[in-house]
Amino acid sequence: MTATLVEAFDVSGEVESRQAAGWHGMYRAGGVCLVLTGAIYLIGAVLSNILGPAPSSAELYMNAIAKHIALSRINFGIFTATDFLLIPGVLAIYLLLKERARSAMLLATGLMMLFIVLDLAITELNSLTLVSLTERYAAALNDAQRAASLAAANYALATLPLGTFYSYELSSIGLLVISAIMWKSVIGKATTLLGIVAGIEGVIGGFYVVRPALAILLIPSLIAFGLWCILAGVRVYRVGRTNTAAY
Repeated sequence: MTATLVEAFDVSGEVESRQAAGWHGMYRAGGVCLVLTGAIYLIGAVLSNILGPAPSSAELYMNAIAKHIALSRINFGIFTATDFLLIPGVLAIYLLLKERARSAMLLATGLMMLFIVLDLAITELNSLTLVSLTERYAAALNDAQRAASLAAANYALATLPLGTFYSYELSSIGLLVISAIMWKSVIGKATTLLGIVAGIEGVIGGFYVVRPALAILLIPSLIAFGLWCILAGVRVYRVGRTNTAAY
């Protein structure tokens, strides 16, 4: 009987070991994607600072974009790319930490995935649409064409505050949950603290839609999140290169 139990535990251990080893490729891919995401967020923070805050009216917004049309397209384009890069990155972190708190990690991962969908469908789509409408507005041959572009821009601009609010809140709450779970993991406390800072800044800064002064926290939150992605990505990648336990 004792021998049977020992054999059972040995088999169970071997299965868990094979399962952990089976995710090493995902850890490496997710780690690389997180590092790329972090680097892009840091670049995007610089570009966002150059472009400045979005004016409240569509005409003023398009005039502001027209002064930096190439930078605007690059800025919104690279943030769109990060949404796709975050998918394997978030999944890798879930796989790494799920044994510590499975339900909480499912919640955090769901929030991050919902953020990705909303950011792509609302924030980045409408931002890129506004760049295209700016070019169309500048090339308009008559008042009717300009009025049509302006009307479309008004709709796109009206969706951005609410879309941005949900993007910041969902991603920041998800990040806070992940950071709380990773406190004693192989990812490390420094990375964890950076995630908490980014999450708090994002949660508070997202309310700029009702308190415009809080917008001052948005770019710092982008920087903190970018640094978190880089540090977390390096850690996750290293786990994929070794047999280190996730927890």
